[in-house]
Amino acid sequence: MAKPVTKKLVTVIFLGVARTIEKFTQPEKKRLESAKPVVFGDGLNKVHYMHDPAFGCEPVTVTMIAKDDDPFVQLAEAARQRHKDDPTTAESAIVRVHADNGNVIKTFTLFRCVIQSLKVTDGDTASHDHAMMELILQPEDFQVG
Repeated sequence: MAKPVTKKLVTVIFLGVARTIEKFTQPEKKRLESAKPVVFGDGLNKVHYMHDPAFGCEPVTVTMIAKDDDPFVQLAEAARQRHKDDPTTAESAIVRVHADNGNVIKTFTLFRCVIQSLKVTDGDTASHDHAMMELILQPEDFQVG
């Protein structure tokens, strides 16, 4: 007998507010630059690759249900302006993946998240979809626990 398909609950804590989120992109560290081809001049004319030693964090996109008049939207818009003026004021965010019983399966702690983009989508009365807010965060670093 097959196990029933379940949907995991994902929450975010950001700007002092805990919210349920519909989807998010998992944090990822990758090299900042692609490998550069190099020929060493040893007479073999073989191409070697110099790999960038620096790794950086990719942006994390968080999507949640939110209307324009949601207090969290106003908090996020104020934070976006603050981060634009001074990126050192960026806050950390915690994304938690929960099991069906509410226990936390995985935690992503995103350090110093500067808001790169904040978009509240239009509601669609024809399909009765919820208004969604998309928040793109650029963390300085992250930790998985």
